[in-house]
Amino acid sequence: MKNFPFKEIAKRALNFTYAHKWLMPLGLFILGQGSADAWAIIFDQSSMVSFMPAVPENPAMVADFIALHGEKIAGLLLLGIAGAIFYLIVGAISESAVLDTVVKDGVDKKLNLRKSIRSAEHYAMRVFGLRLANAALIVLALALLATPIFILFSKGYEQKALVLSVIGLLIFIPFSFFVSFVFHYAVNFVVQGRMRLKPAIAAGTDLAAKYWLLSLAQTLWSILLYTLASIAFALAVSVAGLFLKGLVFLADKIFTVSLGILSDVVGLVLLAIVGLAFAAVVSVWESTFWAYTWQELVRREKSEQKTAEEIEAVPEVSK
Repeated sequence: MKNFPFKEIAKRALNFTYAHKWLMPLGLFILGQGSADAWAIIFDQSSMVSFMPAVPENPAMVADFIALHGEKIAGLLLLGIAGAIFYLIVGAISESAVLDTVVKDGVDKKLNLRKSIRSAEHYAMRVFGLRLANAALIVLALALLATPIFILFSKGYEQKALVLSVIGLLIFIPFSFFVSFVFHYAVNFVVQGRMRLKPAIAAGTDLAAKYWLLSLAQTLWSILLYTLASIAFALAVSVAGLFLKGLVFLADKIFTVSLGILSDVVGLVLLAIVGLAFAAVVSVWESTFWAYTWQELVRREKSEQKTAEEIEAVPEVSK
């Protein structure tokens, strides 16, 4: 792991992202597979609470609550499921297009967004299956770990529930990391390695199991670089916000024009645009970072196999 070129791979992925800026729209749909926290910079999820019916605190009222709001709850669930499936499908096409562009970079001189998307259709359903399996495993693990904790809390065993929560976190964190490693490698085996789904999952699991420590280091590298980029983004937004406030103040003093709520709306729109662009760039860069990491690991695997075959081919010296 000491000789693994993390810095060079990160720089190479950055250069690729910059050279293929037309992939940026696809980056918005890759979010959620390693860069989900980028959404926190753009949206305030608490604003959605007003659309949800108030849930009663008394458990005895839950049945009446469901009976009263059953249609609304069912509608929200169906809408959420449909939205999640749509996002996973579009995300599968987007990620396939990015990885296919990595494969053809430097080979096809006429690469563009349309060609990448068309080419991605060959892998999209397999990648969709991987994304669905990844999401299902995480949700299932959360449900299995959270259910006994919820039961203990509901029966008044707060201390036991807290202890079980700590144990659950100790189980869930490494599990979620490993599932993420398998997903990233399996996706690359599908697109870059041109594998079918089952062999890709098997190969991705083997690679994740063998290089779990290196994969963890790669993830930490990715988190570090993402954090630094987020800090830079936050500082840039703060400076831009101060500049906009200054313009509003000058307009009010010099031209006696009160922009009022219009300036706030313009500021929010600009923040959303810049935030979405930032999230898209980060997600494309991160997918490319994993793609180049996969290439390096596969290259090392092939080198080790070749060395082992050469050693086996050496005839034994008779004594």
